[in-house]
Amino acid sequence: MICYAALGVVGAPVFAGFSGGAQVLIGPTGGYIFGFILTAFVTGLILERTSFTFSMAIVANIAGMIITLLCGTIQLKFVLDLNWSLALASGVYPFIVVGLMKAVLASWIGILLRNRLIRANILLRRKVLEILIAF
Repeated sequence: MICYAALGVVGAPVFAGFSGGAQVLIGPTGGYIFGFILTAFVTGLILERTSFTFSMAIVANIAGMIITLLCGTIQLKFVLDLNWSLALASGVYPFIVVGLMKAVLASWIGILLRNRLIRANILLRRKVLEILIAF
């Protein structure tokens, strides 16, 4: 996510509406981009500290959705000088249902792919990595 944000900052059209540039980060929707970075860290941390199961992936992805929407709405509120009701109405409420659907779908696909990569010996389990690193 840091690479994604960096690409956008240098002008690559990777942000919403095929936009790019540092001005997007300080604009009304920049908080969502900062939220993506924090979300990537938190979702990974939740799964690393618990288990890579479908249910924990859903928990991690919903936590990530909350973080993204919270960061985005805070910046949206202050940049556009909105009251909290309007900021929530425009920055959170329209995205809840779709966000929950994405969280479930991403959880299912992510765990499915992870398990298949492990079975194909492309992705090593943490304990195997720790043993390899110890040597």
